[in-house]
Amino acid sequence: MLRTFFFTLLFTLKLFSCSGEATACQEKANDSKLFSTAHALSISLENSKRLLYSPTLPSYKLTRYDPFLGLALIEDKDPFPYPFVFYQGSSKKFTKIDKNGVSKGTFVSKQCGLDSLGRFSVGTKNASILTDECCAVSGMGTTRGVIDTPYLEHFLAAQSKIMIYGDVGIRIDSDKNRVYVRRVDPFFENQVFVVGDRILSFDKKKVHALCDLRRWILFSKIDSVHTFKILRKGKLLHVKTTVQKRLGGGLLSDTFLEHIGLLLNKKLCIEANNSKNRVMGLQAGDCLKQVNFSDVNSVEDIGVYLEKNVHDIALLFERKGFQFFIHINGKNGKITKKND
Repeated sequence: MLRTFFFTLLFTLKLFSCSGEATACQEKANDSKLFSTAHALSISLENSKRLLYSPTLPSYKLTRYDPFLGLALIEDKDPFPYPFVFYQGSSKKFTKIDKNGVSKGTFVSKQCGLDSLGRFSVGTKNASILTDECCAVSGMGTTRGVIDTPYLEHFLAAQSKIMIYGDVGIRIDSDKNRVYVRRVDPFFENQVFVVGDRILSFDKKKVHALCDLRRWILFSKIDSVHTFKILRKGKLLHVKTTVQKRLGGGLLSDTFLEHIGLLLNKKLCIEANNSKNRVMGLQAGDCLKQVNFSDVNSVEDIGVYLEKNVHDIALLFERKGFQFFIHINGKNGKITKKND
């Protein structure tokens, strides 16, 4: 009995103390059944929970799901006795752990919204966790990049079963430390922004970094009202807007056509059938070629041509060489006519 206790204690100290050895964290990862496939993760947490990453919807009974980032929370029926915690320190030395082993590296950049994940100096081709020397999780590596801990913790603290992010009807970018509006959502109710607006502050907080503003908007409560200080054509303005639910971004289509039920991939083709598609007469694989009689080759093109007429939207699709129009009322999503 004493011999068994001694070896158990030695094993525990090796695996789960702050030894600074990358192999100890790798053993903990393997022992906790962290890796289900090369592209999926299952992190054991406190209170008999597991945080999953999967680019496709998991088959488990889910407590919470984030279709934007591919995160899921489930009950752990066989909890691991030494759950992972999240990194809270100031270390600059991290380790990437995946099914193939461990690699030491540093963060090249942090996550910047739903579409620009973080970057690690050692690539994340397979699903992985990034840890400090104490095995605390500092990010989840995916084929798209690294999901940072603020987004992981925000997901875990959420109350809704399906993850909800905030949206103020714009997509923003930066140039020479200036944050500006790159796209506006023409369907957004009471739209107050125009393309090119430079954003100077958010609720009196000065905007110095693009990633901060993206996170402030995404983490805002639905129906909350916020004030932006903007510079438009040389004039300072203060505009107020109400946060609505974000419909696209990350792993989801983000063309603004989501408002009328159209979900397109990056090639502007329909990936899966849904009831709205069937009503429109569309099928998976149909590709969008024109919006309001103008050719589109990118998400940006769609936004530009939608702005010209959002009340009567003419969409040209192509299916195996056959092209057809669908006309939709942009305010209620109803089909006004179909043209072969």
